[in-house]
Amino acid sequence: MKARILFFLSSLAVGGAERQSISLATELERRGYDCAFLCYHSKYAPAVITDAVLSRTTFVNGRRTSSPFGAMKTWKAISRAAPDLLVAVGTAPLRLAAWGRMFRQCRTRIICTYHTTVPTRAEKIPAVLFRWSVPLADCLVFVSERQRQYWELRGLRCRRVEVIHNGVDTSHFTAGASDRSAARRRLGFAEDDYVVGLLATFRPEKNHVQLVDAIAALRARGIPAKALFAGDGRTRTSAEAHMSAKGIAEHVVFVGEQRDVRPVIAAMDVGVLCSVAVETLSLAALEIMAMGVPMVMSDIGGASEIVDDGVNGRLFPVGDTAALVEHLGALTDLALRRSLAAAAVATVRRAFTAERMADRYEKLFQSLLGQ
Repeated sequence: MKARILFFLSSLAVGGAERQSISLATELERRGYDCAFLCYHSKYAPAVITDAVLSRTTFVNGRRTSSPFGAMKTWKAISRAAPDLLVAVGTAPLRLAAWGRMFRQCRTRIICTYHTTVPTRAEKIPAVLFRWSVPLADCLVFVSERQRQYWELRGLRCRRVEVIHNGVDTSHFTAGASDRSAARRRLGFAEDDYVVGLLATFRPEKNHVQLVDAIAALRARGIPAKALFAGDGRTRTSAEAHMSAKGIAEHVVFVGEQRDVRPVIAAMDVGVLCSVAVETLSLAALEIMAMGVPMVMSDIGGASEIVDDGVNGRLFPVGDTAALVEHLGALTDLALRRSLAAAAVATVRRAFTAERMADRYEKLFQSLLGQ
């Protein structure tokens, strides 16, 4: 058995950071590592998180991450787990782990994986505490080069910094023409519908209403556009109200949280991300591209490291609905979509596989552990 790796997360809610951690742990376990999860909050997404993950998870059941009682429970849980290395996923887990080591409450090497570019207003105070905690870690991992540049320009420093792109299982995310037809029939789409999909938790920064506006604009041009949303969350109600106000409710399909998103992706003609904050290197975008569907993405974080504009997808300025509509209108051309889709598949298989991601992390772990 190789080293024991403990992934420490705020929760097992459905998000890119959580999914990346689970994917990385799964790939490392195939290589003989002993991986487990520690979550500060007990909430998780039962529609998505598997029993196999839950069986390897310890829940601290803390409340506020600033609570001294919660911190003590966290430090005891880390000590009991006795990891060779702890991967703190995001701001609060790093703060708790690093301060625990500083106060000699737990002893382990600490890596922080950071998945945010352009924090939301609600994250400003946690970001300040995070900045104080980063120098206490052994390594800070950014998941895109543009994210590293963004934060280093703002003075975020660590004794060691790495950029390791996210990756997806390309043997799992694959589809054929028959999958597309069957998926569209199950979801109620006609063969000539133009289906634009968005896979993301309903949070303000994901900006779902922009896609609603784009679908309304496309339909006003006579394009039979339909929106397909996978995910759930607190802004879903406002998105539903917005589509009703736009008069396109009958042209939008919600499928909620899905453990297996492949049938949803297979039904799409184009994938979209409209994010205005946080987004750094989207796993959803990589999964969609791996299945031969071109992406149209707001140019935030590492989007330009995934999408080569005009070659394997399209990029638009953050918040620019007119540009989004123009790109989606152009992609009604089937020949263009097929060209971009083939290039998208090649991009993911070349540079964004789960194996490539795990290779980089394994090399980092070995160097920190002196192996």
